[in-house]
Amino acid sequence: MKKLVMICAAAALMLAMLALPSAALARGAKRDRNHDRIPDRWERVHHLNLRVNQALRDQDRDGLGNLAEYRSHTDPRDADSDNDGVGDADEDNDRDHVDNDNEALEHTSPTDADTDDDGVRDGAEDPDRDAMSNRTEDVTAHDPLDPDSDDDGIEDGDEDAGRILSFTDGTLTIVLAGGKQVSGEVTADTQVSCGSEDDQGDDEAMVGAANAEPRVDPGLDDGEDFAFDDAGDSEDAGAASDAPRPPRDGPRPPREGDGPRAAACSQDDLVAGRGVHEARLSTSAHGLVFREIALLR
Repeated sequence: MKKLVMICAAAALMLAMLALPSAALARGAKRDRNHDRIPDRWERVHHLNLRVNQALRDQDRDGLGNLAEYRSHTDPRDADSDNDGVGDADEDNDRDHVDNDNEALEHTSPTDADTDDDGVRDGAEDPDRDAMSNRTEDVTAHDPLDPDSDDDGIEDGDEDAGRILSFTDGTLTIVLAGGKQVSGEVTADTQVSCGSEDDQGDDEAMVGAANAEPRVDPGLDDGEDFAFDDAGDSEDAGAASDAPRPPRDGPRPPREGDGPRAAACSQDDLVAGRGVHEARLSTSAHGLVFREIALLR
């Protein structure tokens, strides 16, 4: 009996000794001696200083601080961690239509499309309540946490989406509010309407691209729409129905309550310098195609 007790005690001691390294490893993984919310273990791997706060430092100068790099699972010493030609700050791994840089600014997770689990994707959230979603604030270079980014007394949601840069040989190029550009084909089916600046208050810009070389969501098939539109639950304009939308034979009829904004215009109104309130684009085998364009009067 005494021998059995000794064997059990020895076994218990061995199990305790085996548990110690695991517990120590867990504590080590969470250790953060410089209190920058980045584990020491990750900082060691990437050769960061453990004595100095590294959260906002940006050794690879890609626009992401080290805390954002840690949360985005990117390399703080490589501006394009996966070598796909898209900088780490512009990546959107959770496909919520907000890039890593703006996820950091908006305090949302770059690896979780719905950070607060409220059923609304991060790109469709509007924390500053200016009638512009995070996705649209990103594209138009507005501050998602400031309803009046340029402090001009006009809320971001009431600003125009951009201006026409050129319309040549059927290709329309729009310069967005943040200085970026989007180009697409204007066809006989493109619906053009005109309105006034006073009509902008209820809708936000729906211009559908973020960079000089627009990156189309690879999940969209040819012919599907995409737009920046907060009106519905879906961010893809074509997601509301699986049935294809038949082309219109003529100008869109005015909708009740639209007022002057629904007034029909023509492609002759697509002139350089003209203000654009919103636009809707589709993908096609040949690239981007404008379905609808709403101009300012």
